[in-house]
Amino acid sequence: VWEAGGDCGPGCGGDDPASVVCPAAFFGVDRVVERHFVPTQQEDALVSMAVPDADRPALGLDGTVVAASSLVTKAELRAAGLEGLRRVRTWASLGRALADPGAGLLILMPHTTPDPPTLEVSSEPLHRSLIVPGLVTGERAGPPPVVVLFGCDTAGSADDPVGFATRFLWAGAAVVFASFTLLRANVAPLLASRLVAALRDPARKGQPVGQVLRDVRREALRAGLPAALALTAYGDADWEV
Repeated sequence: VWEAGGDCGPGCGGDDPASVVCPAAFFGVDRVVERHFVPTQQEDALVSMAVPDADRPALGLDGTVVAASSLVTKAELRAAGLEGLRRVRTWASLGRALADPGAGLLILMPHTTPDPPTLEVSSEPLHRSLIVPGLVTGERAGPPPVVVLFGCDTAGSADDPVGFATRFLWAGAAVVFASFTLLRANVAPLLASRLVAALRDPARKGQPVGQVLRDVRREALRAGLPAALALTAYGDADWEV
């Protein structure tokens, strides 16, 4: 069907695609949307974000660290092809792992709670205010990392426009991939795997990250994963892979 640029898999568009009009399908698979959040005076925040330039146009994707909620099972990680990657089980060990060379890609699949606003990995909660550079860059030199933040309600909302995604951006990530709707524990690893494979595909070298995300949405929708329409990215869309 038109949304995916080809035939869809099971569950794509429902039983009668002609009866469904999805606004995300128009822009989600046909446009690149660059998202930023500008702090208000009330928040009294000075934010410096990583942007591509002539000397450093490409993202650093030199290694992978994974941290997941206790709700994400080993079987689900295995099914998505993520089980063999370096996995950490505490926030403290995440900071230590990111300080090492070869940790340019952080895959987080947390559970979130709105009140207080926390992220949970391996049953350990972290308050939103504690998302600091040490948990994003490891405070190491080199290209800024990429964060894949796929879980339940990890991006912003009308009540909380900052959300979790932009907190990682402010803490030093070049790009933060998130979802503006809930992703269940069995879906988040599948979408994360698809996105990581696309970011690291040699055939995509030099492509803008916004284009890569748009293509991932298309391909996942075609494969019967409509949750891909909720995937978004915070940061400069001109970063190259």
